[in-house]
Amino acid sequence: MKSISFLRTVLPLLVLLSSLMVFHACGKNSQNQIVKDIVLQSSMRDEDIWISLSASFMVGNLSFTAITMPIRNPKNPDVTYGEISFLPTLTPGFNEIKLSLNLSDVAKIQGGASPTLPNGTPIPIGGVGQVPVIELLIPGTNVKIYFAFDQKTVLLGVAAAIKEFDVLSGYIGGANIFLGFNIQGVLGSAGLFTSRESGKSGIGLFVDLSSVINTDILNDLINHNAPATLADTNYKMYSSSVSPVQGELKFLQSSTSNRQLYNLKRGIDSINRRTRKMNLP
Repeated sequence: MKSISFLRTVLPLLVLLSSLMVFHACGKNSQNQIVKDIVLQSSMRDEDIWISLSASFMVGNLSFTAITMPIRNPKNPDVTYGEISFLPTLTPGFNEIKLSLNLSDVAKIQGGASPTLPNGTPIPIGGVGQVPVIELLIPGTNVKIYFAFDQKTVLLGVAAAIKEFDVLSGYIGGANIFLGFNIQGVLGSAGLFTSRESGKSGIGLFVDLSSVINTDILNDLINHNAPATLADTNYKMYSSSVSPVQGELKFLQSSTSNRQLYNLKRGIDSINRRTRKMNLP
């Protein structure tokens, strides 16, 4: 298991993504947390490879209304691939996304060439190239799970539309604001997407899984064979003779003007005045 906690000096964009309620004047650096910690873990259950992700983050004073949903096969609802939870935490303003996913089963789904966020815009990831991206939409919501893999790529993502975020379209239109990060070698991107259409604005998180998936495991997913034996349950390090995946993903940063940042801050302030809760549409 890898647990990564970080606190860095960042630009106002990061301030807005992590703690919009304490926004400072544009152009100044500030020290805040965009993600409190990220935990990635791979394991084997009944000869299937599973991945779990837990990420704590902050968006103003808003907190999730707790909900846990199964992730099902879109063509066969009786088949469950895992579950996803959106949870408040004991720390005011911090929220947690928890995801548990059976990669062995999901890897058998046919992926597509043009993955999109719930607002219809491309996911903020470069370097995917011709790698098909599997998108799983949870019925009754606008929550998407993403998974992509080949010999050099292992991507996992979550994007969730938030009912209360519909207000933001009046402040910044259909803009997306994502920040790529590299934390102790773990790559990812976290941010916010908006739309002028109701129920299509929300938050997204994408992570490179190469820190917990090695080439043997990846080849097993590609070939749909019985997975290689996993070792060291604490850090999920595999045989020293097997190389880690050499990812080519690029987690892109949004090009955002100071005016957009200011308007986004106003939008979040407006939501905070109305409610302290975030709900899925």
